[in-house]
Amino acid sequence: MLRSWFEREWQELLPHIEDDLRSGAMFEVGECVIWLWEHRGGWGYVSHVPAIVLKVGKSRIGIAAQAPLNTRDQSWMPRWIKPGNLRRRN
Repeated sequence: MLRSWFEREWQELLPHIEDDLRSGAMFEVGECVIWLWEHRGGWGYVSHVPAIVLKVGKSRIGIAAQAPLNTRDQSWMPRWIKPGNLRRRN
């Protein structure tokens, strides 16, 4: 009985959670996040890149990501990222 109740509740909540993720409502401008960057041809490797949310769009979030350590200037790079590739920084 508890399982069926949980499944019903989850099915009701899931569309709202997915809408929030798509709209970027879970992130705010100025929030510090981690961008899960999957390398091109990287054999499934994922790098955790520190970033700051700059803009929140309908389907993507604008961030300023810290440049990789192997670059000369160590600057911040602007990127538009899908919300599913971002995590809150603790």
